[in-house]
Amino acid sequence: AVSYDSNATALRVGSGASAGTIEVGGSVAASGSTKDGTVARGLVIDSGATVGSIVVSGSVAAAAGSTEKGSAIAILDSSGSVSSLSNTGKISATGGKSGSNVAIDLSANSSGVTLTQAAASATATTMPSIVGDIRLGSGNDVLTVSAGAIAGNLSLGAGNDSIVLSGASSLTGNIAFGTGTNSLSLAGTSKVAGNVDFGGGAGTLT
Repeated sequence: AVSYDSNATALRVGSGASAGTIEVGGSVAASGSTKDGTVARGLVIDSGATVGSIVVSGSVAAAAGSTEKGSAIAILDSSGSVSSLSNTGKISATGGKSGSNVAIDLSANSSGVTLTQAAASATATTMPSIVGDIRLGSGNDVLTVSAGAIAGNLSLGAGNDSIVLSGASSLTGNIAFGTGTNSLSLAGTSKVAGNVDFGGGAGTLT
C-alpha cells in the first residue's frame, strides 16, 4: 500500500472478522504519511475483530515519508485479542518523527501477550529482527528473544512482565516495565543497550 501524503494500510482485519492465526510468509508493506495526523500501517486489526495469534516468517514493514511529521506502525492490534506473536522474519517501522515509529502495538491487550523472536531454523544464516518501538498492554507479558536483534524502546504496561534474552540476541533501546513484579534475564552473549526502568514494583535482573 502506497500513499504520498495520507494514510496507507497494507492489510486490515475489520470489526466482526475472526481469524485464529494470521501467518505472514511473504511481504506486507505500507508507505506514506508525510503530514501530521497520518500514519503508514502494515498489519492492522480493528476493534471488534478477533485474532488469536500472529506468526511472521516473512516481513511486515511500515515506512513513513517524513521524519518531521510522519508516523509508522508495522503491526497494530486495536481489538486486544492477540495473545501471541512469533517472529522469525523481519518487522519494521521507520521513516517517521521521533517516537512515532512503532513496530508492534499490542497495548489494547489486557490478558497478557507472549512475544517470541527466534531463528527460523538451526541452520538459518539470516537472523530475525524488529526495528521500532514495542508497546504491550496491562496483562502479564512475556518477551523471549533467542536470536537476532530488536532496535526500539519497549513499554510493557502494567502486570507481571518478563524479558528473557539468550544466545547472541540483542536489544537496543530503553525498557519500561510497569508496576508489577518484573524480571529481565540475559544468557549466553545476549545484551541490552539502553535504560531499564523496573517501575514501582519489584524487579529482578539475572
